[in-house]
Amino acid sequence: MATSVGKSRATRLTATYLTDRPWLWVAAVIGLGVVLESVLRVTRFALPVAPAFVAFGLIALVLAGVRPRHVRTPVDLAIGASVLAGIIAFVINSHGGRRLIACVIMAGVFWLLIGVQRAWRNGRMALALTAALAVTITAGYAVIQAVFSIETGYCRAKVAGGADGCWREDTAIRVIGTSSNPNLLAPVLVLLIPIGCVALRMTFGKKWGRILSASLGVLGASALMLTLSRGGAVSMVVLLVAALALRNPSRRTLVGTGLAVAAGIIVALGALLAKFSLGPRSDVYRESLEVWWENPWGVGLGRSGPFIDQRIEGDQRFYHSHNLWLTWLVETGFIGLFAALWLTVAVTVAVVRGARRHDAMIVAAGSGLAGFGVISLFDNPSFNAYVSMAMWTVVAIAVSVQHEKRPRQASGPTEATP
Repeated sequence: MATSVGKSRATRLTATYLTDRPWLWVAAVIGLGVVLESVLRVTRFALPVAPAFVAFGLIALVLAGVRPRHVRTPVDLAIGASVLAGIIAFVINSHGGRRLIACVIMAGVFWLLIGVQRAWRNGRMALALTAALAVTITAGYAVIQAVFSIETGYCRAKVAGGADGCWREDTAIRVIGTSSNPNLLAPVLVLLIPIGCVALRMTFGKKWGRILSASLGVLGASALMLTLSRGGAVSMVVLLVAALALRNPSRRTLVGTGLAVAAGIIVALGALLAKFSLGPRSDVYRESLEVWWENPWGVGLGRSGPFIDQRIEGDQRFYHSHNLWLTWLVETGFIGLFAALWLTVAVTVAVVRGARRHDAMIVAAGSGLAGFGVISLFDNPSFNAYVSMAMWTVVAIAVSVQHEKRPRQASGPTEATP
């Protein structure tokens, strides 16, 4: 019994410092650099260049002593199923190859970030501080756009029900920060603000940590409101509710919060089906299901938009099914839907377990993912690599902590260990 427990613990990776493993330093620089670049979009790496960087980072991780067993997570099945679903849809339709490559790259970045966190003693904190830096820059630039009325190409009516064209005097500029769209900036802020605030508070001590954390929270929330994103505003409320629930993760609190969220989802979906919603989402959902019924194995990654456009009259164009899980069903069939659902469940379980251990960083990651999940019910911002990278960064933080299995109690007396 003691021998088997010793062997299982021997497979775990001992976290060290970067000076102890030079190749780990290389892997960390690449991993954190990719995250920062994806949010700030300074150089905007082309897709053919990104795999080389990610592959080199993974090789450096292996040279640092990290093995596949060291980067196992609860979401590995979901990642494998999503890649498999994308391959099947590509073989059947001969479409979606570029998006499939991007999916594989994201998987590589995810495992790179997991390996860095488990091999480097300060890896998780460094990743969260990188998110804090990214949020500070992109949110600061967004506020500057609003203060100096810098044209972004996006506007929204100041009065509900008005037109959103920038040529009207009653519209306000929607900030985009370092992104290309306010509806992409909003989910990135929702995802990264919580972990960034916690990282600053834990790094800079009680006094300065609170000041810097509060400053980042105010800056990020201001930028989020200035995007004039309805989903972003709702997700901020959900984020705060989730944070309060996870700080006291009793069974009653979690069940009550879950029922409240489920009730809100049912009401929102009912409004969509009754056509009380803003926008043509009810038509999009209906046509998406029709597309899936005709293509049970999916139409290919990134191909749901053109199929929906053919079925809905008007000049408006759609890039996806405006729902993360529905988009995976339409583009990759049941296997893709299973992958999305498994990812949701696995991350939720990991967050709850971390909250019960009072892990502040996992609570922050779970809060951001809760807000992002609400946005993903009525939109699918993760179709864009800018948002997808932020999402996988937070998921990597949420599932990076390994849990020890509780040893089973023997039915009879056990021998004493010398």
